[in-house]
Amino acid sequence: MKILALFIFSIQLGFAQVSSTSPFEYTQKIRERLSQLEGLTSDQYLLQIEGFRTDMERYFDHKKRVCNGEFSTVILSESGSRTNEQNNRLTADEKKLCFRELKAMQSTYLNNLYTARERYLDELHKNRKADLQKARERALQELDASFAKQIR
Repeated sequence: MKILALFIFSIQLGFAQVSSTSPFEYTQKIRERLSQLEGLTSDQYLLQIEGFRTDMERYFDHKKRVCNGEFSTVILSESGSRTNEQNNRLTADEKKLCFRELKAMQSTYLNNLYTARERYLDELHKNRKADLQKARERALQELDASFAKQIR
């Protein structure tokens, strides 16, 4: 029972830490993740790609909701009570700008994902060609060895 309580507490603490970052810090972290994706090595590709996809999809979903104006502003007084609840929606120009930024981030994500996957596939192809070359050489050696036995 204590373990379950500790587990629930740690999950809540993790959510609190994620939600305590500002939108600007969150966007900056996503941009850092995008640059990490671009530099992802082929040996780390399979290990880390799913984490990148999860992070990016979560961010894009959140950003779409922001651009669609699904969030409102609540201002709290020093005592903690609501003083002014505003339903500030984005203007048409702000929505366009928001969606342009979202599109730019998604384009960067797709381009960096392509680069990382291409690097991974190039390395995989190089390794498979090397394996094929070795298999060919072994087959030729076995062929030469079998004919050498017949000729003697």
